[in-house]
Amino acid sequence: MKKRSLTFNTIIYGFRTIINFLFPLITFPYASRILSVDSMGKVNFSASIVSYFSLLAGLGIQTFAVREGAKIREDRKKTSEFASEIFTLNLITTLLAYALFLLMLACNEKWHEYTGIMLIISLTVPLTTIGMEWVFTIYEDFFYITVRSVIVQIASIIFLFLFVKTDKDLYLYAVYTVFSAVGANILNVFLVHKHVDIRLHISKKILPCMKPILILFASTAACQVYLYSDTTILGYLTSDADVAKYNAAVKVYNLVKNVLLVIGTVSMPRLAGLLSDENLDRYKGLFTKLFNVLILLIVPCVVGLIVVGKNAVVILAGARYVQAGTILQILSLAVPASILGSFVASAGLVLFGKEVLILKATIAAALLNIVLNIILIPSVGVEAAAITTVLSECLAFAIEYRGLQEKKIVSGIGKNMIQTVIASAVMGSVCYGVLSCFGSSLIIGTACSVAAGVVIYALLLRLQKNEIFDEMYAKMKTKIVRK
Repeated sequence: MKKRSLTFNTIIYGFRTIINFLFPLITFPYASRILSVDSMGKVNFSASIVSYFSLLAGLGIQTFAVREGAKIREDRKKTSEFASEIFTLNLITTLLAYALFLLMLACNEKWHEYTGIMLIISLTVPLTTIGMEWVFTIYEDFFYITVRSVIVQIASIIFLFLFVKTDKDLYLYAVYTVFSAVGANILNVFLVHKHVDIRLHISKKILPCMKPILILFASTAACQVYLYSDTTILGYLTSDADVAKYNAAVKVYNLVKNVLLVIGTVSMPRLAGLLSDENLDRYKGLFTKLFNVLILLIVPCVVGLIVVGKNAVVILAGARYVQAGTILQILSLAVPASILGSFVASAGLVLFGKEVLILKATIAAALLNIVLNIILIPSVGVEAAAITTVLSECLAFAIEYRGLQEKKIVSGIGKNMIQTVIASAVMGSVCYGVLSCFGSSLIIGTACSVAAGVVIYALLLRLQKNEIFDEMYAKMKTKIVRK
């Protein structure tokens, strides 16, 4: 199997992630102006409920499949047998999860007013399962994943603009959200045979795998709880309008977060391969390098969100969502812990078989988030949901990082951290100054502020002779010269 470089995979998958979030940034302003705030809140609340059943259907299988599949991917026969067993298990859990969803939908009176929307959004559950995206991740086929995603996102935009034209088209907007999120998985069904031969296959071999799968599921479940409990609790304790405002901020927050998470996603198969080959020193070197790259990217993103966050939300969703700007500024403080914690967990602890530690960290974070949400939301309001997210992410990261460092994986990050903080602080001052100069020119001021910030940050890293940045700059320069 031909391996593409980690740099190529990161760039191409990063492009896919940006596209997947830029298209909603194009369509959300349209939808938020066509549909009422309450209607948007109904969709957000329904999606948060369905996410729990989607989680149950997934059962933590994807992470386990990538970790174990990457070790045997050179042998098509073994990988096909393994993939068939995993897919069959996933199909069973999906049927059980969907049956439970329908039962609870019939019994829960609170959900009855959302029945139509929930049924539509629940289609994400089976579509995620049949998509088997973990197969393409095992083989680092990120180029295909990216091209496929772009095609589906373009089709989704066309559908939205053609069919969603008034507040009465709420159900069609729900269809759009499903297709844009998992519509690409339909294509996977026809192309998965490129890598493996899938069939329904139940084997006793899967039984020893159930323990790590269930531990990963419990960890993912706890993580999902504190990620989506904000929206769910807001839906019960406040209004649909507050849910919509909170989710407008979360959209921008997730754009930044998911672009940065690309590094962990594309590096996991490669790092797993190094451990299987017993190249621990090479693993430590690559892990530390990627950790430093994340620091280099995360800190300026946080500063940028604090400075231009309010403008970004108003540009995205309109003046009705101005309160979401403050929510976004609070959420930005969760970015470092969220990104670094995810990287430590997926590219570190999972590969060392420390799923139990991840479970403990996520349960602690989930409990903290739920308790604080219930206590603070009634008195503080919607901003409390953002505050609890920050605290929960920090707790989870602290536990996970401490567990990883028992193996002394990360070292030599101090100098890079200091240089990054200095450059980001100066960048933030420049961005704020540029933003102030443009006054009421919202879009132009925000664009100029971001552009100036990127230039200043890069120059300051060069002046400080930041080793990570210089290496990235040299590689980019070399590739441009070759072309």
